[in-house]
Amino acid sequence: MKQKLLILLSLAMLCLVQAQRMRPPKVSDELDFVEDDEEDEEWKKWGEWNHDREEEPMEGMTLGDGPIDVEKLMAKQRSGPQLAFARLKPADRTQADTDQLGVRWASLLRTGGLSDNVYAVDEDTILLQLTDGKNMDEVMEFTFLQEETDYFEWNQQKFFRPGEEREIEKPAPPKKKKSKKGKKKKKSAKGEL
Repeated sequence: MKQKLLILLSLAMLCLVQAQRMRPPKVSDELDFVEDDEEDEEWKKWGEWNHDREEEPMEGMTLGDGPIDVEKLMAKQRSGPQLAFARLKPADRTQADTDQLGVRWASLLRTGGLSDNVYAVDEDTILLQLTDGKNMDEVMEFTFLQEETDYFEWNQQKFFRPGEEREIEKPAPPKKKKSKKGKKKKKSAKGEL
């Protein structure tokens, strides 16, 4: 019994010594003796406003002095979230077929890091949602590589495959239904004479 008590007591002492070793070291709150000389003059001036420097206007973006640089203006319009439509070639497909096509396109576009969401709107239309419109050229190129794509529509403009130009037929406006109620026959002026 004495032997077990002695072993138990020695293990307890060993655990206490080990616990003392694992305790993190104490750091004093008084750091007056520490010298911080890592900041040089350039570091100190980094965030200051330089009043001597004149702001230069963006090249080609002045309205009153000359023409506007269309490329830069278009680049500004492409920033931020964008929506585009891929119109599919007419074919005998169902909404489920277009949904499967949208899922396939979404996985391919995500693999390339280009698109967030792809939705099948109807049997012949796929909606592409991008978080960054700067990638619109790559998405357009991707859709033209797909054999199902007829044309690409973005910002109310239709884009066709390179070398292909054509006019899109506008759908006929819906016919107005004639209402029989509320119409009165007008008497002609000739009949009254």
